[in-house]
Amino acid sequence: MSDRMLWIGYFLFVVTAVYGVMRYKRLDNAMRIVVILLAITSISELYDFIAVKTKNVFIKDVLSDVYTIIEVVLITSFFLKINNIRNYRRKVVLSTLIWLTLSIVNIAFLQPLNVLNSDILVLESFGIITMSLYSIYRMLKNDMVQNIFLNPYFWMSVIWLVEWSCTFFFWAFLKVFYRNHWPYLYLLLDMNIMINLVANVGIMAVLFYYPKMIKPVENR
Repeated sequence: MSDRMLWIGYFLFVVTAVYGVMRYKRLDNAMRIVVILLAITSISELYDFIAVKTKNVFIKDVLSDVYTIIEVVLITSFFLKINNIRNYRRKVVLSTLIWLTLSIVNIAFLQPLNVLNSDILVLESFGIITMSLYSIYRMLKNDMVQNIFLNPYFWMSVIWLVEWSCTFFFWAFLKVFYRNHWPYLYLLLDMNIMINLVANVGIMAVLFYYPKMIKPVENR
């Protein structure tokens, strides 16, 4: 895994986040959640890179635990918002408590703070894949959506579905490949970064074309 690719990935994160902030006032509440996530991810990735360079693995793993909770709560909030779930704020609080509890249990019994929280990442991936599929299903059966390809919510769901499906495979099998000294392990790591880069470009495209897209109709 080259430093150049990591820096390219971080650069794209920052550019996408800055572009999102510039368009923040023109976005609806759901898309604003995406921008907030991008901004937090940019900061997290920078600290993560510094931790790796200074060989402070413990700080890196702690940051991963904290960031994972923030990330999955924000993405859950996005899907709750676009699906017009009742008692939105209560559901957000409930999802926060659920993910926080799962993370604490994982730290206490499975993967302590000095170990990367791959179990939670796999569970997070499964949750986001499920929410993405459900949202796409709701949009497809919604008669009020005339052109689903002009719906930014559809594209965000598709982007996250593809990205997190790959993430699920990556974290589920990474340990197996590592223990068996799989010769293409580093190629797999680079491919995972490339998938994240493509996902970022996709999100930037959604933000760019957002004004030209049809105002999203809540899924019913």
